[in-house]
Amino acid sequence: DARQIPPEFLARLHSEWALGHPVATQATAIYTAGQLIGVLLACLLGIVLITGEYHHQTATTTYLLTPHRDRVVAGKLGTAVGMALLAWLLSTVISVVAGAIFLHHQGYGTQLGNAAVLRAIGLNLAAYAIWAVFGIGFGALIRNQLGATVSATVLYLIGATAAAGVFDLIYTYLIPRNWVLTAQVIVPAVASTVMISPTK
Repeated sequence: DARQIPPEFLARLHSEWALGHPVATQATAIYTAGQLIGVLLACLLGIVLITGEYHHQTATTTYLLTPHRDRVVAGKLGTAVGMALLAWLLSTVISVVAGAIFLHHQGYGTQLGNAAVLRAIGLNLAAYAIWAVFGIGFGALIRNQLGATVSATVLYLIGATAAAGVFDLIYTYLIPRNWVLTAQVIVPAVASTVMISPTK
């Protein structure tokens, strides 16, 4: 019977439950801290790999030696994803070791047993790989290396902020529906952030 449980015990349980959610959120933010720059670098690497042939004017030679372009693109794609995964591993190891020490020292535990935190770390890996693939596609679309890298950087760094402003204006003045705000996930930079959110 709930009436027999001491109120102070219920209060303590409630405070611990409330505390657990922000701690998991903070742990997720710490363990995935390298995403902002990491996925951008993965994207730029993909762009450089695919546009390098055109920038250094070696594309003709490459395609003469390997007539099947799909093999060339697949090789570059595999390299870009592999390097992105390596960047994720390095970033995650540094973040998890430093973050686990910090959280444990603060008395919150490492939170590495929390399913939401582990899911965010795993989805962060997926984000790195997806951005590497996006870089390959973007570089294939815009073959000028400088133009592609600058465009991708600007779109990534300014895209999330601009999207938030545009969708907020649409929500405020045109369509006051919740789906307008949630539609921001169509912007790749916003989608990456949402991917690693610990909330379901």
